[in-house]
Amino acid sequence: MKPFAASYPMNPGGTNGDGYVSFSLGEGCWIGLVADAPSVAQPGSAGVLINAVDSYLESRGKATLGKEVDAGMGDRILVDIMMVANQRMVDESDNCWAAVVFVLVGNRKVYMGGVGDCAAYVGLDSGLCFRFSDTTRAGGSSILPRDGDVPEVRHLREGVYMGESTIASQTSDLETFERESVNRLLLLSDGLEEMVGISRIRDLLVSGERVSFEKGTIANWIGKRELLDDITFLGVELDPPETTSQDELRETGAESNSIVKEGETDSVQVEDSVSRMSLLRKVFGFLLTVAGIALLGFVAWKFAMIYLEESGAFDREIEANPIVEQEEIENPGSEPDVEGETESREPTVEENLPTEPEN
Repeated sequence: MKPFAASYPMNPGGTNGDGYVSFSLGEGCWIGLVADAPSVAQPGSAGVLINAVDSYLESRGKATLGKEVDAGMGDRILVDIMMVANQRMVDESDNCWAAVVFVLVGNRKVYMGGVGDCAAYVGLDSGLCFRFSDTTRAGGSSILPRDGDVPEVRHLREGVYMGESTIASQTSDLETFERESVNRLLLLSDGLEEMVGISRIRDLLVSGERVSFEKGTIANWIGKRELLDDITFLGVELDPPETTSQDELRETGAESNSIVKEGETDSVQVEDSVSRMSLLRKVFGFLLTVAGIALLGFVAWKFAMIYLEESGAFDREIEANPIVEQEEIENPGSEPDVEGETESREPTVEENLPTEPEN
């Protein structure tokens, strides 16, 4: 049994052919809708879905809703049609449908209400709609983000895949999204955690930074058919992009594509540049260390000399040798006699000559 069935193609009239219906409300918000019966999702029923959403918005008040909507989100409403498999039916063709309207209003809380009486509040930061593709690479059904007009979804590289092999505890088939831009993701299940592997998905979602896990339940589904007991909502928060303009997003996408194409040819140059910068940093650090040590040594010597002068160490040395100092004062510039030189010196010839008497 598959946890999710593939999306049923809508009538191209009024849709884009892949299960989506879009129309304008005047001020932007995003709405996802899950049909409440197979007949609603049959070809040609796009008008029924639009009427259901329009009636819901009328009951909530378009004017109030318009004031709460972030003007940067655009001016279109997206009706996202999803099929949720009935947990009591094995045959995929007998899947039942459930009705939920996702009103995503800027950075505010999201109101989630069924076309009937069921309703719940779950927090999503911005407009984000998901659809079910036919198969994953593992061969099972999957959840893929819509990569159309929602700015945040443009930053997703891949969605979170839930295939049959994942249910069989092969967690390697779970693929996650880029965590740089996204930290909230919405998943739907039919209430059987082990069947759809919610706990394994939760472990993946909470393993990264800024990733949080939310679980809410919508119960008491209204309908004549025996529908789902509950639907579990898993979420990871979504960071708003730096730019919300569609033109800027297109330019950013073009730049990123060019970077990817040029990445292979520029990788060697980047590595060389990084290695050179690393070497320069090491040399500069060594020179800075040597200069710092020399400066500290000079400062220490200078302080030592000042301390010796102020403490009178030089004066005490002069007092300990007063004779030497006195001789230097009496005979400036003369060399001191060698010890014992006066006593041992012999008289010269001139000194031995007799002196003549004076007249």
